Amino acid sequence: MSIKALNKILGDTIELIRLTRIGVEYSLFNSILTTTPYSIKDWSSFLHLTERTLQRYKKEGRSFEQPYSERILEIAQLQKRGIEVFGDADYF
Repeated sequence: MSIKALNKILGDTIELIRLTRIGVEYSLFNSILTTTPYSIKDWSSFLHLTERTLQRYKKEGRSFEQPYSERILEIAQLQKRGIEVFGDADYF
């Protein structure tokens, strides 16, 4: 997924609610992962999941459950907003 498509999703409240309810697919999570400066270790801490569990999500192509999906999207929105405010991910 492109950064432009990801930003469009993050700006659409209805789409965010839908994604939270049905679960963020690992492919979307991977797109978010590549656009943020956080490592898998950081994400495992944010989500309160082990790195091994995140690897299983990837291997099985599973969608994240609602609480994890919500947190993933919140962090992605925060990152997007921080870049908008500070003009650069490094400054944020």
